[in-house]
Amino acid sequence: MFTPFIKKVLLIGGGFWLFCFALSKVALYWMTKDTPPFLGEMFDHLAENPRLVTRLGENALPALEYNEYDMEKDSLPYTFSLRGEKGELQIKGYAIKQQGQWVPVKSDTLFTPTP
Repeated sequence: MFTPFIKKVLLIGGGFWLFCFALSKVALYWMTKDTPPFLGEMFDHLAENPRLVTRLGENALPALEYNEYDMEKDSLPYTFSLRGEKGELQIKGYAIKQQGQWVPVKSDTLFTPTP
Protein backbone atom coordinates (compact mmCIF):
# COMPACT_ATOMS: atom_id res chain seq x y z
CA MET A 1 0.00 0.00 0.00
CA PHE A 2 2.81 2.42 0.90
CA THR A 3 5.94 2.71 -1.14
CA PRO A 4 9.26 2.07 0.61
CA PHE A 5 10.08 5.79 0.49
CA ILE A 6 6.83 6.76 2.24
CA LYS A 7 7.37 4.04 4.86
CA LYS A 8 10.86 5.38 5.51
CA VAL A 9 9.59 8.98 5.80
CA LEU A 10 6.80 7.90 8.19
CA LEU A 11 9.23 5.87 10.29
CA ILE A 12 11.78 8.70 10.52
CA GLY A 13 9.04 11.30 11.14
CA GLY A 14 7.45 9.17 13.87
CA GLY A 15 10.83 8.59 15.50
CA PHE A 16 11.62 12.30 15.38
CA TRP A 17 8.20 13.10 16.91
CA LEU A 18 8.80 10.60 19.74
CA PHE A 19 12.27 12.06 20.35
CA CYS A 20 10.88 15.62 20.53
CA PHE A 21 8.05 14.52 22.84
CA ALA A 22 10.47 12.77 25.21
CA LEU A 23 12.83 15.75 25.12
CA SER A 24 10.00 18.14 26.02
CA LYS A 25 9.00 15.96 29.00
CA VAL A 26 12.61 15.84 30.23
CA ALA A 27 12.95 19.62 29.84
CA LEU A 28 9.68 20.24 31.71
CA TYR A 29 10.82 17.98 34.53
CA TRP A 30 14.22 19.68 34.66
CA MET A 31 12.66 23.15 34.85
CA THR A 32 10.12 22.27 37.56
CA LYS A 33 12.02 19.77 39.69
CA ASP A 34 13.03 22.37 42.29
CA THR A 35 9.71 24.24 42.35
CA PRO A 36 7.55 23.48 45.40
CA PRO A 37 4.46 21.52 44.30
CA PHE A 38 1.95 23.88 45.92
CA LEU A 39 2.95 26.64 43.48
CA GLY A 40 2.15 24.46 40.49
CA GLU A 41 -1.17 23.47 42.05
CA MET A 42 -1.89 27.15 42.69
CA PHE A 43 -1.39 27.99 39.02
CA ASP A 44 -3.61 25.09 37.88
CA HIS A 45 -6.37 26.11 40.29
CA LEU A 46 -6.25 29.82 39.46
CA ALA A 47 -6.09 29.28 35.71
CA GLU A 48 -9.35 27.30 35.84
CA ASN A 49 -11.23 29.86 37.97
CA PRO A 50 -13.86 31.46 35.68
CA ARG A 51 -14.01 34.66 37.76
CA LEU A 52 -10.28 35.24 37.35
CA VAL A 53 -10.41 34.38 33.65
CA THR A 54 -12.99 37.12 33.09
CA ARG A 55 -11.01 39.67 35.15
CA LEU A 56 -7.57 38.88 33.68
CA GLY A 57 -8.39 37.70 30.18
CA GLU A 58 -8.06 34.35 28.45
CA ASN A 59 -4.28 34.15 28.07
CA ALA A 60 -2.85 35.01 31.48
CA LEU A 61 0.89 34.36 31.80
CA PRO A 62 2.27 33.16 35.14
CA ALA A 63 5.39 34.46 36.84
CA LEU A 64 6.95 32.96 39.92
CA GLU A 65 9.62 34.33 42.22
CA TYR A 66 11.30 32.68 45.17
CA ASN A 67 14.83 32.29 46.40
CA GLU A 68 16.16 28.76 45.92
CA TYR A 69 18.48 29.18 48.90
CA ASP A 70 15.45 29.74 51.16
CA MET A 71 14.26 26.22 50.31
CA GLU A 72 17.03 24.87 52.52
CA LYS A 73 15.43 26.62 55.49
CA ASP A 74 12.01 25.95 56.99
CA SER A 75 10.23 29.03 55.54
CA LEU A 76 9.92 30.17 51.93
CA PRO A 77 8.71 33.63 50.88
CA TYR A 78 7.27 33.64 47.35
CA THR A 79 5.55 35.90 44.84
CA PHE A 80 3.16 34.43 42.29
CA SER A 81 1.55 36.55 39.60
CA LEU A 82 -0.74 36.09 36.64
CA ARG A 83 -0.65 38.82 34.01
CA GLY A 84 -3.38 39.07 31.39
CA GLU A 85 -4.52 41.66 28.89
CA LYS A 86 -7.16 43.03 31.31
CA GLY A 87 -5.12 43.08 34.53
CA GLU A 88 -2.62 41.44 36.84
CA LEU A 89 -3.12 39.26 39.90
CA GLN A 90 -0.24 39.14 42.38
CA ILE A 91 -0.05 36.84 45.39
CA LYS A 92 2.71 37.41 47.94
CA GLY A 93 3.10 35.02 50.83
CA TYR A 94 5.24 32.52 52.58
CA ALA A 95 5.16 28.81 53.17
CA ILE A 96 6.65 26.63 55.86
CA LYS A 97 7.96 23.10 55.65
CA GLN A 98 5.89 20.61 57.64
CA GLN A 99 6.88 16.94 57.56
CA GLY A 100 8.93 17.48 54.39
CA GLN A 101 6.10 19.22 52.48
CA TRP A 102 5.73 22.94 51.75
CA VAL A 103 2.48 24.33 53.14
CA PRO A 104 1.39 27.92 52.35
CA VAL A 105 0.69 29.75 55.60
CA LYS A 106 -0.05 33.36 54.74
CA SER A 107 -0.70 35.17 51.50
CA ASP A 108 -1.85 38.60 50.35
CA THR A 109 -3.60 39.04 47.02
CA LEU A 110 -3.56 42.20 44.90
CA PHE A 111 -5.48 42.73 41.65
CA THR A 112 -4.42 45.61 39.42
CA PRO A 113 -6.48 46.37 36.27
CA THR A 114 -4.60 47.32 33.13
CA PRO A 115 -5.21 50.94 32.11
